[in-house]
Amino acid sequence: DANFLWNLTGRAGLIFDEINYARRDDPQFVLGSDTAPRRWFGHTFAGNGKAGDNPDAIYRSTVIDGAGRYEVTGQVDPARPSAQLLFSVFAGTMTHPVKAKETEDTKSNPDAGIFRNLGNLDDTQLPIAPDGSFRFLIGGEPEAGVLHLPTEPVPCSFGCRQMLLDWDTPPLRLEIRRLDKQVAVTDDVAAIKQAVLADLPGVIGFWSNYPDVWLGGVKTNEWAPPGARDGGWGFIGGVNFRLEPGEAAVVTIHPGTAAYMGFQITDCWMIAPDHGRNFTCLNREQSVADADGRYTYVISLVDPGTANWLDTCGMNEGMGLMRWQGFPGGASSNEGLFHDFRIMSLSDVAQLAGVARVTPEQRSRSIAARKVSFFSRFSAV
Repeated sequence: DANFLWNLTGRAGLIFDEINYARRDDPQFVLGSDTAPRRWFGHTFAGNGKAGDNPDAIYRSTVIDGAGRYEVTGQVDPARPSAQLLFSVFAGTMTHPVKAKETEDTKSNPDAGIFRNLGNLDDTQLPIAPDGSFRFLIGGEPEAGVLHLPTEPVPCSFGCRQMLLDWDTPPLRLEIRRLDKQVAVTDDVAAIKQAVLADLPGVIGFWSNYPDVWLGGVKTNEWAPPGARDGGWGFIGGVNFRLEPGEAAVVTIHPGTAAYMGFQITDCWMIAPDHGRNFTCLNREQSVADADGRYTYVISLVDPGTANWLDTCGMNEGMGLMRWQGFPGGASSNEGLFHDFRIMSLSDVAQLAGVARVTPEQRSRSIAARKVSFFSRFSAV
């Protein structure tokens, strides 16, 4: 049951959202990416996530007062750049939305209906110093010679996506500071608890229905073409698979000129499995190109022996998310990114020509290396 599932997995994210909202006068970043079930300091936490959280992204998010003025400073490792570094500001928050502008492509816009995009800033626009440091402003009046993101006088969401192809890339250093006034925020735990309980039904209703409307609604064993992200910073496409015994879903895509390309699978509610211990996501660097330069991914319950296998972890149905980001000069066309989606028998998969394959020994070594790399991503934080 979707509502029961969201009561279990969505509440932790909602709590962080409410804390961010309550602290919007003096914001701090919440950092996250891995949403798998875990044991932490003797406590067991259920899996948590929504809308296919990208395992190749280190997310930082907060809520700011849109009437305020803020300074953002950070530092990246110049020797180990990310595939894309993207900052975005939106009017509204996950729990207090401001309706997105209606457009002709609203149905295919994966970000529509959540909040309204006010501006984006990526690493190609940032004046990054030789030591990797940078600075820009959000809200208020611009400052001569300093990059600036606009806001509106409502609570605004602000966040950063650090896109990784190499999971050993260290997380960037990032801070946000209010400039227009000093604010002392005291956390009111009772008020936060009351806000969580008040907003939980709406959050459950929205996100449990989200897979049915995402990209205009993707029917069973069909696909949606890559749709432009709000603000033009990339594309995202989707597939909806349901497999019978002995079947696989086969998807072929092309990176085009994107610096980042990634493919992940989720369950029917777009909650991700444990990516660190399973081949449930692959980015371009982790994938092997076909003989013709495209990339063929095989989604199946059992290992088909192909290099780009996406393990359903026992699920016979779910969603697949394909992302393309970091286009030189901006994302202008989705032409040629998506090639094919088919449901076929595993015996036919074994006959696919030009598709790279691996041995069981190679697969075993890959999963061992994957665990180490995935779970080391936050060791430098």
